[in-house]
Amino acid sequence: MVVMHIEEIKAKLAHEQTKKERLSKKVNHLTNELQHKEAELVERRSKFVKELCWAKAHGIKKYLTLRRRLVSSMFPKLDTTKVKCSNVLKEMLE
Repeated sequence: MVVMHIEEIKAKLAHEQTKKERLSKKVNHLTNELQHKEAELVERRSKFVKELCWAKAHGIKKYLTLRRRLVSSMFPKLDTTKVKCSNVLKEMLE
């Protein structure tokens, strides 16, 4: 009776261990994916900032459009048609 109880506990322990390992692998995968997306966002942001600075320096009329694109790419849920984006851009360009 006691031997069966010990075997059941060992089986439960082994099951929990494999469950823990699977969750650990999933967490590592999601962490790597998040880091990749963050790096992609930083790269995209720097590209838009360079494009924006170039357009501003050359006095291109697309400046406002580029500014909206930059802010909307960084903050997808922000409605850039109703919100003034200049404060966000000033912080980024500094």
